[in-house]
Amino acid sequence: LLSKTVDGDGADTKKEFRFELTMKTKDNNPLQGSFALDSEKGKGTKTGTIYFDEDGKGSIFLKDGDSAYITGLPEDVTYDVKETAYENWTPSLLENTAWSGTIQKDTLSEIKVKNTYEAKRQLTVKKTVEGSMGSKTKQFRFQLQLTAPAGKVLPDTLEYTKGDENGTLTLTNGVYEFALAHAESIQIKGIPARSTYTVTEVDGESNGYTVTKTNDTGTITEDTTVSFVNTKNG
Repeated sequence: LLSKTVDGDGADTKKEFRFELTMKTKDNNPLQGSFALDSEKGKGTKTGTIYFDEDGKGSIFLKDGDSAYITGLPEDVTYDVKETAYENWTPSLLENTAWSGTIQKDTLSEIKVKNTYEAKRQLTVKKTVEGSMGSKTKQFRFQLQLTAPAGKVLPDTLEYTKGDENGTLTLTNGVYEFALAHAESIQIKGIPARSTYTVTEVDGESNGYTVTKTNDTGTITEDTTVSFVNTKNG
């Protein structure tokens, strides 16, 4: 019995996930043929059949709440199940089930899979310069430091848009660096949801500016805007 549930903010409960099943007989030969899907007595929701080819491979699609109960499998058949990888979705097994195993007589072989949706978020940083001595042309240097949520890895590069400019920021020594002048803003894309962030201006206060920051640190659960206002008067 193979079943699917989904979780996460904005998760598409209508999305279908592809599973590939590989079956081999007790003699380690591919299992070939069609096997019925039983939906009676609450065993599964899918109907029809699943076919295993000459390599013992078959596939099936499941969405949230779907389950496939495959009947008629010979005893001692080994199975291996793989789910197609989908961007922004993390699959996990539930209740100590396993992707691989052996069919045993009078024993239900069960795989429960939950996919959690983790959208990528965008961080916008805006720059304003005020005061009679404030430079409207100076490019102020910034650093973005991220900490990925548990089980996630920070991307080596992040795409950005800055006015008409598009490019990538590279993770170097634990930070992404960029520069902004007065009235400029940058949109940094592809940040894993629930990452914690800190945006630091490197050379504002050291050049005699009073720096006012808004939202410069936190946890990014939605698209977020950070602002820096530098003031310098004569």
